[in-house]
Amino acid sequence: MLFYSWKLTVAAAAIAILMTLSTIIFLPALQQKTRSVLVLATAPE
Repeated sequence: MLFYSWKLTVAAAAIAILMTLSTIIFLPALQQKTRSVLVLATAPE
């Protein structure tokens, strides 16, 4: 992609970095929600 367009390469890299950062930022909340859903699913009724 670098040979095609350096601007496109920069845009793709910026989007990849933003996606990675958003995943890292929201990871604790996602882990907590997943854990609570799993606990609720395995709780005896």
